[in-house]
Amino acid sequence: MLFDTGRQAGASFALFDEANSDLYFTLKNNLIGGPSIIFNRHHEVGQTFIRNDFTRPCQKILGFDANALYLYCIDQEMPTGSFVRRRVEDGFKPQKRDRDFVKVVSDNRRLGDADPDKAIIAETSKLEGNSGYGGTIMDQEKFQSVTYVQGEGRVMLEANKPQFKKLTTLLEQDEYFEVEKSKERLDINLPIQIGYFILQYSKLRMLEFYFDFLDVYVDRSDFEYCEMDTDSAYMALSGPKHKGGSLPTPQTCQEAPGEAPDSSSASPQRSEI
Repeated sequence: MLFDTGRQAGASFALFDEANSDLYFTLKNNLIGGPSIIFNRHHEVGQTFIRNDFTRPCQKILGFDANALYLYCIDQEMPTGSFVRRRVEDGFKPQKRDRDFVKVVSDNRRLGDADPDKAIIAETSKLEGNSGYGGTIMDQEKFQSVTYVQGEGRVMLEANKPQFKKLTTLLEQDEYFEVEKSKERLDINLPIQIGYFILQYSKLRMLEFYFDFLDVYVDRSDFEYCEMDTDSAYMALSGPKHKGGSLPTPQTCQEAPGEAPDSSSASPQRSEI
């Protein structure tokens, strides 16, 4: 469905041929997931202190999970079209080509929230949304061939092939074996640049939450990050509520001076510990 909606939007994706394989490996070798970082290994309510400040005891530990973060990132501008090597301006054209895909998945997930009888539709759509991202960075180089052979002579022939990787005995008495081999030929036919940009957008969004939201509206002496993962963040707070009464909402951010972060998608869900 992801590629179908892209084609309907008139988008095309460049695949890297053998002559440009170095471009493929440049992107693949720089694929890095979300910022899974441990900032502080231990915080406990009433026992530890915010940033080692003894006047700021930890009074609450809060967790936020970014809802549909990858789906939000899929909806951003992606490098579509052909490419030109070693130029400042290459042939990639930024284009939001998956808006219909994001809308269908989001609407189906909301159906499950509104009607428990449609939960299976929501869960299936969640899988479709995640696979839409994960499928573009699938490591096709790890694909293998599995064959089943009978007889010691035949299995020796398979084991002597340069592609041989692993041999498993299934039925010892009948000399029946499972042979795993690497592929003799690989067709790398996924636009890896799409998954690459989705990961970059997701990391940027998590950093925006910290620097453009928390760091702007909450004093650093009142909070300390414990852990940040691909799409979640856990922190210790110096009080049960923010000094203003509660943590800022999109509405209060718009009323506050300065530019508020975009809250149109990937909204955080809160969990308290």
